[in-house]
Amino acid sequence: MKVVINKSDGKCLMESEALKIIIDPVMGGKICSFVSRETQKEFLYQDRRKDFSGDGYSDHDISGFDECFPTVWACEYPDGNRRGMQLADHGYLWQSPWEVQTEGDRLLMHKDVPELSCSFERNCFMDTEQSLKLEYVIKNNGDEALKYIYSAHPMLAADEHTQLIMPEEVNKMFVFVGMNTPDLVDRTWIDWPATDKADMNAPFFAERGSVAKLYSDKLKEGRAAVYHQDVNEGIQFEFDTESLPH
Repeated sequence: MKVVINKSDGKCLMESEALKIIIDPVMGGKICSFVSRETQKEFLYQDRRKDFSGDGYSDHDISGFDECFPTVWACEYPDGNRRGMQLADHGYLWQSPWEVQTEGDRLLMHKDVPELSCSFERNCFMDTEQSLKLEYVIKNNGDEALKYIYSAHPMLAADEHTQLIMPEEVNKMFVFVGMNTPDLVDRTWIDWPATDKADMNAPFFAERGSVAKLYSDKLKEGRAAVYHQDVNEGIQFEFDTESLPH
């Protein structure tokens, strides 16, 4: 396994016998690419647009895996000295460069968040030939408790061969918002798998033109995966349910 920082553009390459991963500190720490070396399958969505003018999150290159902190949705800070402070859509990590350095086969990444007097750290390393591990530290440098929401924001590649796999304990989902999904009602719970609704599990293809943001109930088993039948490969996310319960 090796870690290389390209001096010309600052992008970081993490590579093993099984995986090739590209991370761009300049683009908000984005994990740009996650490729199987055996099949050349790209597991992360690649934004094909040419024009990324505009200040909003959806105006920028939404490829790959971003980090959302201290919020996912534009909102106001709830209380304390920052009460009423406007928090940016998708947080403050994606809009500006991160600091990065190598330590052996690890990437140590850091982003100050002066708006909230805190910092966000992510250490990246490949603990096996087939897995990437991300360790996070949030440091509060302010005088009062910090309230925040964190969410990983991976945009995953999907097509008609892709299947979503959830833990067996998941038997319902909360519909936060849906677009072009007439069978789904925002802010309601639905059974999962959604057998009596538009099939949200598969197949996935652009002609559907539908989007749904769904949340599980609190989980005992922290994992979720997508499986690509055409190459017999998938990508699975595993997480600590004490820190990330949904």
